[in-house]
Amino acid sequence: MVKFIRKKLFDDNIGVRIVTLVCIFCFLFLGVTIISYYLLPEGFLRNKNSTTDFETSKNIFVGAMQIFLYNSISVFAIIFGSLFAKKKDGVYVSYGYSCFVVGIVLAAITLGTGSFTDATVNVPLLERLVSLFYVTKYAGLVEMMGQVLITCSLAGKALVMTEGKVTTTRKVKDLRCKKIEVAVFACGLLLMFLGAVIESNTIVNMGV
Repeated sequence: MVKFIRKKLFDDNIGVRIVTLVCIFCFLFLGVTIISYYLLPEGFLRNKNSTTDFETSKNIFVGAMQIFLYNSISVFAIIFGSLFAKKKDGVYVSYGYSCFVVGIVLAAITLGTGSFTDATVNVPLLERLVSLFYVTKYAGLVEMMGQVLITCSLAGKALVMTEGKVTTTRKVKDLRCKKIEVAVFACGLLLMFLGAVIESNTIVNMGV
C-alpha cells in the first residue's frame, strides 16, 4: 500500500499527485485533530505557537502581506526539502512531502487542542472541524490547499538524489518543468496569498 501511494505521489500526471496528496491530507489531518482533541490538553501548543504574539497592521492589505511573508516560511521549507530526494522502491522520494506532512500534523494538533489563540473557551470538536469550511473567515483550509499544490508541483524536481550510499546532483537548467506544473505552483502561491487576505480581514474586523 505504501509503495502504491509513493508511486502515485510522484506520478508523471500532476493531477494524480494532487488527488493522492489531498486524500492523504484529509485522512492525516482529520485523524491527528481527533486524536489530539481527546488525548492532549487544551492549549497544548498555545505557548509554543508564535502566531499568538504576531501583531499585524490594521491595514488589510499590509496585514495580508505580513501574514503571507510569515506563512512563506513553510513554503520555503517545502521548496528546500524538494531539492533533496532519496530513492525508495525505484522512486526518488523528495523531502518536500515530509515538510508538508510535518506542517499538517502541527496544524492538526493546533486545531485539536485549540492552540490558535489565547481564548479559553473549549469549542466542541465538530465545531472546530466545521469552522475550517468557513473560508471567508478562516484561512487555514485555503492555505493548506495552497501548500498541497506547491508540494505536488515540485515533486520530481530534486537536485540532490541519493540511492544507497551514492549521491548524484544535477543543475537547475536540467530540470524539466511542465507548463501545468508552473501554473499549479502559481495557483498554490495565489491560494496562500488569498488565505493571508482572509486572515488579515478577519483580524481587522474582529479588532484583534
